[in-house]
Amino acid sequence: VRFYGPNFVGDSQLPDKKTAGIIAERFAAFGFNVVRFHHHHNEVFDHSCREPSRLVPERMDRLDYLIHCLKQKGIYTTLDLYASRTIKPGELPEFGSFKVGVCFVDAYLKNWQEFTSRLQNHVNPYTKMRWADDPAVFCLNLVNENPLINIWRRGNESVILAEYTAWLKQQGLDSAENREKRTGPFMQFLTEKQSGTIRRMTDYIRNTLKSDILITDINCDTRPYLAHSRNMLDLVDMHYYL
Repeated sequence: VRFYGPNFVGDSQLPDKKTAGIIAERFAAFGFNVVRFHHHHNEVFDHSCREPSRLVPERMDRLDYLIHCLKQKGIYTTLDLYASRTIKPGELPEFGSFKVGVCFVDAYLKNWQEFTSRLQNHVNPYTKMRWADDPAVFCLNLVNENPLINIWRRGNESVILAEYTAWLKQQGLDSAENREKRTGPFMQFLTEKQSGTIRRMTDYIRNTLKSDILITDINCDTRPYLAHSRNMLDLVDMHYYL
């Protein structure tokens, strides 16, 4: 199966109903069969906490209706469960990047789970289905552009290296060379952390949310050492920038 289509960013994915219908018609005429919603979190998420679900109803209605219009034209939808959602000061312990923290700090993973639950349990009033059950919303990317091997320095480096030192001792690999160079064993350590996080996130979607939606992750970089974690996924979603 080949999917081909455009990428919506920000509030471009929240058109009024008339425009949503026009978009769906035009995309179908272009031959598109998929749309990616990207950085939608900050557009639909209620950071004031006034809404019990923390999803802004009027904005979710626009997104729901667009998904409905696209579905009627045979166009699928895919989206990220974390890309750039704003975290309020004090909401999580300080660690730097959310994309790194979710692999090392349980509070970050719990935050990801809570948002994922709100979004995937949301019922689209036009399709009468949970997002988690709608076959037109065919694929979820767990965390956008997050190969831990590439981005680990964005997190709390001292905490990560302390955990790495403990891992080296547990593996019987503790040596000055391994601690200082942080090459092969360090890459193995980070790969295991990433794979473990993918496993926990997938388990949450499959067993807690009871959804069999396709799951992907690590959607950038082509280096072979990422294959270990990618083998756990339903499909590979790859982003290139030209």
